[in-house]
Amino acid sequence: MAQELECKIPIEDCVAMAEKILALGGIDEGQVFERNWVFDTPQRSLLADKKLLRLRTVDNMPGGLVTVKGVPVHAKFKSREEIEYRVDDIEAFARSLLTLGYERSWYYEKRRWTWSYLGCEVMLDDLPCLGAFIEVEAVRDEMIRGVLENLGVNPEDHTPLSYRGLYEKFCTEHHIAMGSLRYAGSAGSAILTPDQAVHPGFAGMQPKSVQSSGADTPDKKS
Repeated sequence: MAQELECKIPIEDCVAMAEKILALGGIDEGQVFERNWVFDTPQRSLLADKKLLRLRTVDNMPGGLVTVKGVPVHAKFKSREEIEYRVDDIEAFARSLLTLGYERSWYYEKRRWTWSYLGCEVMLDDLPCLGAFIEVEAVRDEMIRGVLENLGVNPEDHTPLSYRGLYEKFCTEHHIAMGSLRYAGSAGSAILTPDQAVHPGFAGMQPKSVQSSGADTPDKKS
């Protein structure tokens, strides 16, 4: 159990930001392609309470990561209780939630590039439709602010919205129905029969200085 403190800000380009982090001494922790399933009650009570129950899988890694997030507290940056643990059998876990009456309320895909810098975890995220974001997690507000200012990012540009909230806003502004958020060519969001599709991740997105060395409908209850 931990208290999550984070700041999320839209950026123009993940590669350019990675170049800055690398130049300032940041450590590249690697890139992953994520599949994320959000579960909720049929009444969407978790969403209404601004809580989260999510199962995440990462390509080439066994099992999955379960995340439970409490109600956010908005001070300078968003803070809330976070509980995370790994499960070996994602199918059994998903079936357990469905048996208990939960539904798969939303599915989204994300490419993430993680860095360590100034004692903070810095994530460069890319999502279909939404574009690129920098997300910084730390134990104190001033640590987040220091990282962002060093990278030339204005801390005041942070958004309190989750990726679901940002996508909902995108769909409203573009007058389209909100479905799953996935990349073109993705095999989709079947969780009880996980696909083996290979995704490009951050294809070609290594910083230059180290290069030499579509939405569908949400899942329904089975």
